Amino acid sequence: YFFEKGIGERPSRLIYDRAHSAFASMQSNGINWESALQNCAWFHTTGITLALSKTVADETRDACGIIKRNNGIVSFDINYRTTLWETVDCARNAISEFLHNVDVLIGNKDHIQTLLLPSTIKPQEEMARHLFARYPKLRVILITHRFSTTASDAEIGAFAATKDEVTQFHGKKLHCIVDRIGSGDAIAAGFIFSLIKNAPLEDAVKFALAAGTLAHMTDGDNFIVTESDIISVVEARSWQLTR
Repeated sequence: YFFEKGIGERPSRLIYDRAHSAFASMQSNGINWESALQNCAWFHTTGITLALSKTVADETRDACGIIKRNNGIVSFDINYRTTLWETVDCARNAISEFLHNVDVLIGNKDHIQTLLLPSTIKPQEEMARHLFARYPKLRVILITHRFSTTASDAEIGAFAATKDEVTQFHGKKLHCIVDRIGSGDAIAAGFIFSLIKNAPLEDAVKFALAAGTLAHMTDGDNFIVTESDIISVVEARSWQLTR
């Protein structure tokens, strides 16, 4: 992609350039999924993948089917990008179908409302209840929120739910943003990391938001940090000098 970083009142701009890439040009049966996923217990993918081509979407569903047959976990980040889909209905149909085999759903509140729920459903708890009812195989839902006043300041937040438990909505105000690219992926990665470690749901949300916070303060899309770096944000120790 091509990215123009925004500052203050000048918004960021992003142009995807996926056409004719090796991934977007994947052919049917181009990957032996049985072999590639032989020792895989968790498969993560996003709505961007589903948008690239029908073949890529079909191959992704095949891969997830293998994971499910082996009692693995499939996680999915909606990552709705209007420029990659022909219409919103195309996105709605593809993502709605795909979700029937997803265990962990991650999505921005606005994207979930646009693609999966009636606009009248507003509270996160009600959104989660409707999603669990509509997609019985879902185990965990993370609903994220982003509100920006300028390209340099934002507030991010998240709420998580299982069929038996809901968390509080946790928010974080961000100032002097360096680069927002990859922050959603960082939140997803932090949440998945916490679930794999069997962390309490509330702690998983806090850890995910801390990861997203650090990603906003990192230039570029190469977000490489340690667990202790993220914990320092969770515990509000970022002001300390690391020696």
